[in-house]
Amino acid sequence: MKHIQERSDDFGLNLAGIHAFSKRGIWDEDQSEHLNIHSFHQIITARDGMLLLEDGFEKQPLYRGMAALIPVGKPHIIKVLRQNQKVICHSLFLRPELFQTTTDNICVYEISDLGTALLKELNKENLKDLSEGIMGHCLKLFIEILSMDIHKPAHLIRLPEAIEARNKTVIGFIQDNYMNKIRLDHFARIIPLSVRQITRSFQDELHISIIEYLRLYRLLQASVFLHQANKKIIDIAFDCGYDAVSSFHEDFRRIFGLSPNRFRKAIIH
Repeated sequence: MKHIQERSDDFGLNLAGIHAFSKRGIWDEDQSEHLNIHSFHQIITARDGMLLLEDGFEKQPLYRGMAALIPVGKPHIIKVLRQNQKVICHSLFLRPELFQTTTDNICVYEISDLGTALLKELNKENLKDLSEGIMGHCLKLFIEILSMDIHKPAHLIRLPEAIEARNKTVIGFIQDNYMNKIRLDHFARIIPLSVRQITRSFQDELHISIIEYLRLYRLLQASVFLHQANKKIIDIAFDCGYDAVSSFHEDFRRIFGLSPNRFRKAIIH
């Protein structure tokens, strides 16, 4: 579990009496490992590029056309998924009494065009109270739209995180070698246990097999490569360790709910 750091007063605001405020900014490579906690709900979108949301138990990506609701008090960290990339983000912070959530977990959903437009408008008033005047009306409408949008969960990948050292070693090996052919006996060469013991330990803690984790990690990397408009899909499949393009298309559609080509159009255009 990563270290948790309280972050309730890091916006340069006197939060007493403030019901909602926005924060626009640019996310770049963040090497910090602590998890943050806010005293407000946070809604965040990535205008371009990709973010990775972590809560200490799982990781999930945030793409263009999606939004994430991070509930009040939820430990989390937000990172840029692709190295050397800066991602423009729009965020809105809400007092929990303004919007009642049904879960304590991070929720990634498909934000509507109206929700996107309202969030962009609210972000014009950076780090200011949004509960009064015209912005107050925009805020009320956004919350009304949010109550509908939140019920449209996004198709995405969730990668569980390991605590046990041996399972962290397995994940590290996958991250370093996903582009190559990987067999289960490869893990027995770096962990002094039998293949059966390694696979059972991984399954017991992460509730997913090593092979399925490898498949999901390859698809996650493929979604990163799909942001490169000039990179051919067949090359992406091979670069992510697939031997057959047909298998790549089948797996991608099963996880994301659409083909790689349609996914690319959705996140770029």
